[in-house]
Amino acid sequence: MPAQIVHVVSSPSFMDFTASVFEEAAPGRNLFVGVDVAPGSLGALADTRVEYVIGGADDERLMSLIAESEVAVFHNTTTTIARFLATAPSSVLRVWSGWGGDYYGTAISSDAGLLGPATRHLVHSELRPTFWAGRAIHALRFGPQLRAAARAADVFSAPIPGDQAVFRRRFPQFQGVYSQLNYASVEDSISIGERHSLGADLLVGNSAAPTNNHLEVLQLLALQDLDGRRVLVPLSYGNQGYAQSVIREGRRLLGDSFVPITRMMPLSEYNELLWECGVVLMGAQRQAGLGNILRAVWQGAHLVLDRHNPVVEYLRDGGVPVTLLDDIPVSGLPVGPLSEADLAARRAFLNDNWGRARVLDNIRTLVDQK
Repeated sequence: MPAQIVHVVSSPSFMDFTASVFEEAAPGRNLFVGVDVAPGSLGALADTRVEYVIGGADDERLMSLIAESEVAVFHNTTTTIARFLATAPSSVLRVWSGWGGDYYGTAISSDAGLLGPATRHLVHSELRPTFWAGRAIHALRFGPQLRAAARAADVFSAPIPGDQAVFRRRFPQFQGVYSQLNYASVEDSISIGERHSLGADLLVGNSAAPTNNHLEVLQLLALQDLDGRRVLVPLSYGNQGYAQSVIREGRRLLGDSFVPITRMMPLSEYNELLWECGVVLMGAQRQAGLGNILRAVWQGAHLVLDRHNPVVEYLRDGGVPVTLLDDIPVSGLPVGPLSEADLAARRAFLNDNWGRARVLDNIRTLVDQK
């Protein structure tokens, strides 16, 4: 029997949770298809149908699965899977479920316009002209395909509504509607683990991606009195060459206060680490590291974000205070615990927007369009 909802997957990230909530919202209707994804990497999707295909060799199979479905969700529409969205029949509800890197920046670079001056100098100084020539060729080859996919999409999904404007600027061809899909929920990831008192340490960024603008944040912290507080910097996944550059600069700027996190760890263990951090600083000018940010909201940590980040408006509209990085040189780092009333208000915001019940409602709203 053909699946009514086909999920076209370019990465196994977040898929355990996604399969769980889609199956709860639409039981027995889902098929997850990994495109050029290592066989077995989606094997943890319990009680969910899974297939693996190879781009090029299995195109006909994937196109048939999409055509026979009612809804096709393209998770992280990379150039690998954009052509399948672009050619999906209009009888199928076609959903571009964005992860950020697939719609921020430009066709040449998803980092374009998102790097601070120090990070931009660091990244560009390590790249040869042949790299940019290759990126330009890549854009000429795949840019039209991405634009065609955006034109074909009926729905664009992202975790926060503000990213709809980002998507439409990048792809003015898109004529569809926005619908929110969450890749996390309060109960399943944000609030898990034991509860503790917050520590005094600081968290910077979420991965070894240049869009975290680590150098700008570390340079800012180098001018603050950290008074023995550690600066924890997750670098366990992403560009490991860039990670080594951040480690070198972090140690130069902050000495022993700089603590890189280079080991992958289970979410429960990582959340325990986050209890040490009473301040969370994100230098990204785009929606990124949202799991860390929402965890900080739930814990009652102070949030310091870049003023260009759409998450600032999203949180402030929900009543969650956000300090801007630009404020730190004048006002210093935020200090002190939240009141019980403030913490309760933050958790009420999370439950309303990221509780599992809301996540399921968002899925039902999406698939009921068909």
